[in-house]
Amino acid sequence: MKLSWRTYTPVFAAIAVFALMPGFYPVAKSLFEGGGISVAHFSSLFLDARQWGLLLNSVILAAATSLSAVILGVPLAFLAMRTNLWGKKAWSVIYLAPLLIPPYMHALMWTWFIDGVNMNNMAGAVLILSLCYFPFVSV
Repeated sequence: MKLSWRTYTPVFAAIAVFALMPGFYPVAKSLFEGGGISVAHFSSLFLDARQWGLLLNSVILAAATSLSAVILGVPLAFLAMRTNLWGKKAWSVIYLAPLLIPPYMHALMWTWFIDGVNMNNMAGAVLILSLCYFPFVSV
């Protein structure tokens, strides 16, 4: 039986609606706040200096984490995939193990392991997220 795109379109549309609804609901609710349509909430959001600072911190965190994950992941991926490493199959499975642990568990365990070091800053967040996501470089 040959299935065409028309068969799957309603399924994909339903999945898209349910996947995007949590993001669109707050936006729609803020537009219709107070009984009428208003963009006052958005103007205060985009004109607030605190929001711009938070956006800048998010961009810095993403860029630094991506760069350090690449710096850590490329040599390890090369060792695991391109060399004649002893225990290559075991190493390639162990290499992907950090992806099985949620990032907040990484943060808790690294904070516990490195006792006495304040990890509640940008450098700590970059370190922990890099150790979480470096296997994505080779996947």
